[in-house]
Amino acid sequence: MQIGIGIGAGFGGMGVPGAPPRWPTRVVFLGASIIEQTFGRSLTTANAARTTAFRAAGLAVDVYGYGWSGYATNSIRSKVLEALAAFPTDTLFVIHIGGNDVSATRPFATATDTEKTTLTNNYAALIADIGARKGDVILCPTTFRTYEDQADIAALPNPRDAVFEDESLGSKPYNDAIFIPAIAAWRPETINTDGNPIVDLYNGTRNPYETYVSGDGVHPTNPAGLDILAQIMIDRLGWAINAAAVPAPIIPRSVALAAPVNTAPPVITGAAQEGQSLTASTGTWTGTPAPTYARQWLRDGVAISGATGASYLVAAADVGATLTVQVTASNSQGAVSASSAATAVVAAASGTPVAKTLIVNFGNVPSGFLGTSIVANDVRSALNPAKPAVALSYDDGTASPYALLVEHPASAISNNTYNNNVGGGRSTGITAYDGTLYNNAIYSSSIFADMASGPFTLTLSGLTPDATYALSFGGSRNATGTRVTQLTDGSVTISYDALLNPPALPVTGTFVANAAGEITLTASNPAGVTLNTWAYLGGMQVAAG
Repeated sequence: MQIGIGIGAGFGGMGVPGAPPRWPTRVVFLGASIIEQTFGRSLTTANAARTTAFRAAGLAVDVYGYGWSGYATNSIRSKVLEALAAFPTDTLFVIHIGGNDVSATRPFATATDTEKTTLTNNYAALIADIGARKGDVILCPTTFRTYEDQADIAALPNPRDAVFEDESLGSKPYNDAIFIPAIAAWRPETINTDGNPIVDLYNGTRNPYETYVSGDGVHPTNPAGLDILAQIMIDRLGWAINAAAVPAPIIPRSVALAAPVNTAPPVITGAAQEGQSLTASTGTWTGTPAPTYARQWLRDGVAISGATGASYLVAAADVGATLTVQVTASNSQGAVSASSAATAVVAAASGTPVAKTLIVNFGNVPSGFLGTSIVANDVRSALNPAKPAVALSYDDGTASPYALLVEHPASAISNNTYNNNVGGGRSTGITAYDGTLYNNAIYSSSIFADMASGPFTLTLSGLTPDATYALSFGGSRNATGTRVTQLTDGSVTISYDALLNPPALPVTGTFVANAAGEITLTASNPAGVTLNTWAYLGGMQVAAG
């Protein structure tokens, strides 16, 4: 037996139901994930919580859910037929489907004609499947969805009215062009006076968007959003279940649109110096919908071609000028620009890198030596006099103009010493070694060379002539035997005691580069100390003095 909202129920016209000869005893909700989350999936067991809520509202029905997550319009057809067969009489079927079709082809404006035609045909096939049971079935438009991701939603002010401007990205155009016209042609009596279905799930979920939708901009929150959807069904289905008055159309919430307004200007941070990187904020803005931003860097008020990013690398052409950034905020209501304060006059690049430290790692020095990350580690030296000095790197990974040269006489290094400490392997045939090691890192736990045969020198080149530098030395572990190393440039002398356990704190000396931009240190024995090796001297740090 068909329920009273069927073909013979005596509907007087659009939105004006007649008195049904028999009311339904159950309602079955069908659809995809949103229906499954709200009402469940069972044709044998009613949803106790939803049944209680419907009955408390005066709707004396048992409530069933038959939701199938991931199902689209075409795939739900077999499930609709199963439900119709399970309940041949006294049942109202409410179908919400199409959301996954929207997800797969959105936005509507760029969906292909084939995609739109396929969806239209699938919806028509669903209606055809229902056939003579049409009086038992209500088709609903798809719920409101914007496909905003969680970060976008979180960034919007409350109330987040800006999301309403994204209706074209979601289900509204699909409802307007495909779903609602099909519903109106099939069952015009289920359409309200505003042209929307009486069970208007779209505007019903759109108005309480902030509470209803979860972080993906599609699915209901749990439990608040699920309860909202269930309550919409309760509020809108009384006319079909109890022959109550047709509920008034749901009036869409209005959106207070506003052009962008700058409340705090953009700010540039960083040093105004050639080779340095500047960063610009967008400033603070209001506006509905939320604005998008574009940046333009300017040199003395003239736009710099291609400089439109959040950061800007100061160039040689900027020296002697000031820099500003202009931020343009745009939304559907207009575009407004705001400018930062100017930087200081851009200075030329310094010969000594600013705020950078060079790390020369002589071996197994712990990460964080002198508070920086060690670079140039694990690079093996080679007994090759033709090998050029290798450029070093700063602690931030950028290239350094420095080069390192380690020298001592050939007689000052033994095969065993090389194998175990410098070369990192069992190499032989070092008789032709000329005593010069070119390297950007000695791969060993120490620099281990026979000091008795002659001085050991370390030269750092590529420095600014006559500039002052701080050189710090430290080790990774304590040594055995007598391990005190004295380093001097002939003017300044420092000593590192590798006997301490844990190793001593790094020692630092201030040295001045010569006219060639070099600092050369000689390792020697402190007076009165028998020293055979420079051992466990693990790292050197170079910084501007």
